[in-house]
Amino acid sequence: MVKKLLTLQSTDYSAVLTPYHDNGLFANVLQVCDALLLTKPGLPVLVDWKRKGAEGHFQYGPQGFDLFEHLFEASDRCRSAPAAPADGLSMPGRINCLFMNMLRGYFWSLPDDSLNELRLRYAAAMRVLQPSQHVQCRLEGCAFPVEEDTCVVGVHKRLACSEMVACQLSQRAPSCAEFIAKARKIFSASEKTRKLVFLATDDSQAAEDFQLAFPTCGDVQLCYRSEVKRSQGGVREDGVDNEVHRNPCVEADAEDALIDALCLSRCQHLVCVDSNLAIYVALLNPSIQLHALSSILPEGWEDAAGVPEEDVYASYEVVFAPMVFVRKGPSTATELMGARKPGEIVHCTGRCFDGWVELEEGGWMLVDGARGGKQNAAAGTLLKPVGQLLTTPQPATENKRIVPQCTSAIHDVCNFIEGRLPWLPVAEAWQSAREIWLALMCEVSALQQQGGNLEMAEATLTEVLTEVPNCSRALLRRGLIREALGNLLGARQDLSCAAAENFLDTQVQASRYDTQVLREYLLEQEEGSTRQRQGEEADQATLPDVYDLRQRCFRRIRALLVVNFLAYWSTLSYCAYSFYLRVEEVGTKALPPMEVALACVFLLGTQATLELAAAVCLTQPVRLGDGRSNAFSSWDVLAWLAGAGARCSLLLDALCLPLMKRGSSLLFLLSASTFAFAIGVFVFAVQLRLLFGMFCSRDHFSYDKPDLFFKGRDGSGLMEGTPIAARPPAHREEEDTSDLRLGRAMPVNTIKAANFAHFNDLALLHLVLRRHYLPISCQETQEFTLSITSFSRCFCEDVVQCSLKFFFIMDCQVNLLMLFSLLVSIGQAACARSLRLLPN
Repeated sequence: MVKKLLTLQSTDYSAVLTPYHDNGLFANVLQVCDALLLTKPGLPVLVDWKRKGAEGHFQYGPQGFDLFEHLFEASDRCRSAPAAPADGLSMPGRINCLFMNMLRGYFWSLPDDSLNELRLRYAAAMRVLQPSQHVQCRLEGCAFPVEEDTCVVGVHKRLACSEMVACQLSQRAPSCAEFIAKARKIFSASEKTRKLVFLATDDSQAAEDFQLAFPTCGDVQLCYRSEVKRSQGGVREDGVDNEVHRNPCVEADAEDALIDALCLSRCQHLVCVDSNLAIYVALLNPSIQLHALSSILPEGWEDAAGVPEEDVYASYEVVFAPMVFVRKGPSTATELMGARKPGEIVHCTGRCFDGWVELEEGGWMLVDGARGGKQNAAAGTLLKPVGQLLTTPQPATENKRIVPQCTSAIHDVCNFIEGRLPWLPVAEAWQSAREIWLALMCEVSALQQQGGNLEMAEATLTEVLTEVPNCSRALLRRGLIREALGNLLGARQDLSCAAAENFLDTQVQASRYDTQVLREYLLEQEEGSTRQRQGEEADQATLPDVYDLRQRCFRRIRALLVVNFLAYWSTLSYCAYSFYLRVEEVGTKALPPMEVALACVFLLGTQATLELAAAVCLTQPVRLGDGRSNAFSSWDVLAWLAGAGARCSLLLDALCLPLMKRGSSLLFLLSASTFAFAIGVFVFAVQLRLLFGMFCSRDHFSYDKPDLFFKGRDGSGLMEGTPIAARPPAHREEEDTSDLRLGRAMPVNTIKAANFAHFNDLALLHLVLRRHYLPISCQETQEFTLSITSFSRCFCEDVVQCSLKFFFIMDCQVNLLMLFSLLVSIGQAACARSLRLLPN
């Protein structure tokens, strides 16, 4: 964008050529608008819209047809031309980034003053872009009356397909109901007496929905161009979305799109989504008020989530690898809160919206990837229900769907009786009468089904199919009823026949339902073996309990850790300084004084004893439990000894520094630098920072969050802020909430205590906290911290110090303290990596 702007403003040229790019009609129109605005005043803008014949989107007219000359009048400022002059510029594609794909969603959210200025400047530049004479004639022929006391709302409803959804900033396609509700809201706020809606759409279903919402006898007049080519949606056999401009088009289709845009520009309000046509209308008429349906979630979704239109289960198992994301709301465009790995169990509240289920601990997860847009369509099933059924679709939802259909059927009957029949030939009259009879019979069966009489509803549809064997609507309804009755084979046959008939959009619906029925049928065949296998897995997959670290217990552990921190570093400083004085007096053969040795032994022994006592106290709930979890294992002894060895190794490294200083300046420089870097920065500084964090409840710094070292907390993190409210399901009692091993809220105090214990080399205490007090969702972070600190301690401290001590013994003096420290460092280097492999 910047490069094109600089080229247009700083280069000498005689004209600008805008060749078409393979995109929709109004993507190319906006390209011309960019050139008109940004080209130097007085220089011509040349447009090359002659098709070459291999386009996938820009397919208007035959090969070589000049579409721009057909749609717009030529002028000195803007006209058609096959090529630019020798000293001209070629500008393929749009220049303004706000006109491109998902970035179009930011157009509606610009500040009012900036958006108004942008629209005014484009409108002034686009005055030379006038429709051709025959387009203007067609426009005048379909113009709707606009009087002073009329409120005119223009609605641009795009066909909802995967490609359209992927280009929306909100990553969703608003339903017709949202467009209708927005139009009615605008009318209710208007004081004008007359109300008119102009609908511009390429969706055939949208035209029918608007006819039902705004009937001819109502107070709102509906205008739309019935002769415009529209699509039913879906996907073609070649995998391409079944849109109008993705199919072979003629020049009249481009005219229709331009006329719809010009009609929308004459409205007072524009209800739209992110689209090139809507942006063109907004630029063409700077005074039109914009109402873009660009929110991530529709209005009233919270209430709709409380009355799901699909089955919701108490718990689901994650079956998609490598993970399934947890979002803040039921949309892929909402904030990412985390992820769950295959095999994890998530518990739901019973609320569901558009294929997303709400989790008890907050957040939403998508059940089926096909419901999550084009980017998730290939993922298939993400969550498998494993718990009991919580909610089922409510009958009221079915009533809302049936009542408009009955109204439509009655409306057809009234029109038929009032005047259609006398004007129709006998064959057409009979065909219309039969279609009305079919619609009424299908609605009768739907009412019978809604009343719970499935057998009568099936008999009614069987009677219909006796008269009209290939009625797709009746086949589809009977297939769904047979599915509810348990006749899966019959349901599969009916739905397959309905899909083959391709009646309106029933092909897509029948294909979807047929896949579901077939899946259930196959699962039914393996029901016995599956239940047996699930029972065996349930017996083997019993997880240990996770206990809550009470506030009083946390305060005691915090006091123990603080005393340990102060005692350890005070003793280390005292012993190192006392031994330094002894080395200065005796030389490199010096051994630690008796008080230094006793202080070290007392410190290490007291630490090990208190650590063991604290671990025993923390495992008391396990010993008093049902025996599913073991309080201690044989590996815990190794962890206890490894922690004591690490603390001893650090003390000996500090005591060896005076010997290094007396024996070799080079060895002392290397040893002191290594100790200051590996221990001073990555151990002492981190310990001190974690110590401060234990006394601040809102501090979330840890080793895996170095960005929080100074600011302490992050408002966008998982441990900060209030998650989306999640109500526990009705079947779960309060005492059962402690059994949620997966997906529970993060125990912040427990995490802080475990982190501080680990950095103080209290390995046994850390292992007990990690095993019995941290949920699975926190285990991965602990493993990462343990792995990276063990690696850094081994290679940045132990290995280097071993080498330096070896050189000291070889070159300077065979000192017993140095030799003992070398052996301890070698053992600690070997244990540092093996400690990570200890089982939980």
